[in-house]
This record gives sequence, C-alpha cells and structure tokens, in this order.
Amino acid sequence: MSTSHRFIIEVVDQKTGCVIDEVPFEVDRLELLCAQLMINPAAFDPGLHYELDEDDIMRIKTALKVDITRGQSQSSIYLRGRRPVDDLPYKVHTNRELILMLARSKPLAAYVEDHPRVTVHEVIPESAFEPYVVSGRFVKREKLYPGSDGVAGVRNGAHRSIRRVLYAQREEAWRIDAYLLLHETAVYSGWNEGFERMEGTLLGYEQWQNDAYIEMTRARRQK
Repeated sequence: MSTSHRFIIEVVDQKTGCVIDEVPFEVDRLELLCAQLMINPAAFDPGLHYELDEDDIMRIKTALKVDITRGQSQSSIYLRGRRPVDDLPYKVHTNRELILMLARSKPLAAYVEDHPRVTVHEVIPESAFEPYVVSGRFVKREKLYPGSDGVAGVRNGAHRSIRRVLYAQREEAWRIDAYLLLHETAVYSGWNEGFERMEGTLLGYEQWQNDAYIEMTRARRQK
C-alpha cells in the first residue's frame, strides 16, 4: 500500500515576511518531488522550508500538476511538509502575525528564539515590525530568560538563554504582562489545557478555535 506525502507551497510577502497564500498538494512518490527540486531523496527533510526559484516552480507545475501562482512580484515561494496544524478548521497565526495585526484582527504576537541566536538569519521579524513600533502603533517588549533559571536548557553542549519578544496593539498592551505571567507561572506549575486556552485567547484566537486546537493536541497525546 503506497503512502501519500503531503506538502504545502507557501507564497510569502517579502515586505512583511507573512504567508499570503498557500497551495496544498500530495505526491505518492517522494522521489518524484525530489527530482523536480534536484535534491537527493536521502537528504530531503520535510521539516525544512525550501525556497523555490522560477525553474523549480515550473518543474513542479509541469510534473506534479500543482497550480502555483506567485500572487505579486514582491513575494517568495517556499515548499514545506504538511503539519498537524494544517488540518485545523482555521488558519493558525504563525507566519501571518504582522498582516493580521495590521488588519487589527490580532491583538498580540509572541516570538521566542535562542540567545545568543544560533543562525545569522533573523528568527524574529523585528525589522518588519520596527516601523510600527517607532510610529507608536504597536508596543514592543522583550525579556531574556537565562539558561540557569530552568526556562532554557543545554543545547549543542552549551547553556543557552531564551529571548521572548512580544508585540501588542497599543490599546492591548496589557496582554504582554498577562502573557509573560502565564508562561512564568507554567515554569513552576507545568503547562496544561487551561494555560493553552488562556494563551490562545491572549493571542487573539476565538474560543471555538481554542477548542479545536486543544482537541488536536489531546488526540496526538493519546496516539
């Protein structure tokens, strides 16, 4: 019995770094997709994002019959493996935060990264958010958690800290303190479904969306 491999093509706006469109597709043979990307199947990692150039896009369109539309000139195209959250009955905010906040449909965005950063690339889209912080439209807060306090751990043989960066609509700035308190409390009490729901609500998800997410995580734990 053949196993279908599921993927997502993402169109990313270069100015905001946000996903503005996506195309799901499936392939029966991973080797066929890798041939279009000119990647050895043994080296292919579905957990990574692969940026596609025009030749990649044309080969995938032709060989796999995937309808990829760039959407606008200032955009990039990426390929990634499908994740459990892609099966939720709504779009998660991840990689869409700035566009949602500019539309005022998201009150708070939260990011986390290793400190010092382990990559030269910007993990948190601070440069994209910065003009709106400078103008006063968004409030920014960052907090560093040393590795010795139990929040961060040992990675690659070295103690690393965790840096949290949060952005809120100016009138929703209270959510920053609430979000930080939630996660700092969870360090001592442990994470639970109540905290999960509170986090989702602070980030701007509706209760039915929290319900669906919690049900998904509960089902995955039971597998």
